[in-house]
Amino acid sequence: MSPSQTETLRPVFSKGPHYRGLPRLRLLYSPAEGLAKNRIFPLPVGVTWLGRALAADQEGYSFPGDRAMSSTHTCLEVSEPELRVRISDWDSKNGTRVARESLHGRDRWHELQDGAIVRLGNTLLILRYEPMQPPDANIPTLVGVSLAMRELRARILKLAAQEDAFVLIQGETGTGKELVARALHEHGPRRERPFVAVNCSAIPENLAESELFGHKDGAFTGARARLGYFRAAHRGTLFLDEVGDMPPALQPKLFRALQERQIQPVGADRPEPCEVRVLSATNQDLRADIESGAFRPELHRRLSHTCIELPPLRSRPEDILPLLYHSYPELGPHLDADLVHDLLLYSWPENVGQLENIARQIRIEGVLPALRAMLQPSAVALAAPASPQVAAAPVRTVRRHVTPTAQALTQAMQRHEGIVLRVADELGCSRRQVQRWLEQYGLSAEDFRRGS
Repeated sequence: MSPSQTETLRPVFSKGPHYRGLPRLRLLYSPAEGLAKNRIFPLPVGVTWLGRALAADQEGYSFPGDRAMSSTHTCLEVSEPELRVRISDWDSKNGTRVARESLHGRDRWHELQDGAIVRLGNTLLILRYEPMQPPDANIPTLVGVSLAMRELRARILKLAAQEDAFVLIQGETGTGKELVARALHEHGPRRERPFVAVNCSAIPENLAESELFGHKDGAFTGARARLGYFRAAHRGTLFLDEVGDMPPALQPKLFRALQERQIQPVGADRPEPCEVRVLSATNQDLRADIESGAFRPELHRRLSHTCIELPPLRSRPEDILPLLYHSYPELGPHLDADLVHDLLLYSWPENVGQLENIARQIRIEGVLPALRAMLQPSAVALAAPASPQVAAAPVRTVRRHVTPTAQALTQAMQRHEGIVLRVADELGCSRRQVQRWLEQYGLSAEDFRRGS
């Protein structure tokens, strides 16, 4: 069966107590077409074969364009009720790889976890547990096919319409916080009004009040009237980037401006009305800053009517090639299976910004030996998924966390105001696992977020 016949193998399952989405393989790269164009292969309960030229009685998917793949290369098995996936190499000539581990021998089965990168010959795929029709929205500036990015785009479109809701955008450096802020502005009712971005870490402390609120003629020696960022964004959107670096002395004045919807320029006798939607962003843990006294709790509450957490690039490797091709579509001839494999497993400490720098380097200089050396195992230890568990059937899963009760999960969500990543840190599991438990108990993270 060819990859184009995926619909005939579409599995149908009920949402049982262990529901976590359906197991599906997403094709990331193949030698025949380079970047795979959103090709998805559902995995039904039972056996699915993968190979270059499967026999007529083997149900599965063929990849005839990969000459490095054996005719029958790999066997996948999905078991009920939890839809666990395990894989076995079928005596292929080049072996099957999960992350960087080579699998050999059809009598040895390896359990695959969500997000596992699988390589067959020169074809690379990723296993994901996903709903068949996940939410999504058309925001061209936010590139990605991962479930995390599809959910993010859908949520942005929903929040963009709430023009008075302040949003705190949290994420590591390079995850695209300003892109998200611009998307919230451009897809909302203020799109025709100004969007003003301010880097709070770059404002000198002695000028911060004047920069934000402006000043009048003669407010200080040689001063000429200045609007300030708030007035420049009047009736539009003010984006406060790196808000965690705002000087402590300025924080109560910012809170008052947000609370009263008016500002008082330096040197002015009375406050002036100013109506803006404020979006803010940080890569810091503001709760830790509140505990240390570096950030005021009332300002945090005001800025975070709702929070958006941006996923790091290492958690969504299926977005790496789409991002590369989006920036530099001419990079295709420079990529091969080995380089793509290394890119998928790299830790990306600086996220999308680092990926864009590497893309520019490849476009200008080609693939240099230094780049391949940087991507080798010593540099990718943080990115590689956990080694697959080796076991003879039946496979037993080693549990690293205890499933919380509905009450315990509710209390954790309340403590962290619906921020899934922080709940996952407390419970010692992944963000996706918390989302599965929320689905299991019929809960929604949105219900716990301040202002919901």
